[in-house]
Amino acid sequence: MATITLLQLNDVHGYVDPHPELFELTPGAPFRTAGGIARIASVFRDVRRETAGAVIGLDNGDTFHGTMPAVHTRGMALTAGMSELALDAMTVHWEF
Repeated sequence: MATITLLQLNDVHGYVDPHPELFELTPGAPFRTAGGIARIASVFRDVRRETAGAVIGLDNGDTFHGTMPAVHTRGMALTAGMSELALDAMTVHWEF
């Protein structure tokens, strides 16, 4: 039996760099460091290495908008980093 690992992300909201994020569903609603394209790409690379590449990478949208760099470059500030994720498919949400 073959195993395929699904890697899914959404709601990047233009955050190229890690940022503090409120985790409301966690007891005490802490702020933790989240996101960052390079950080996410590192996780994707590690999982691909651990699974011998048996991975499908998906982005479910809300990616190319939301921060000043994303807005002022019309999403281009994220394209190099997003390419590092080697996604297999992407849907869109507020991108249009």
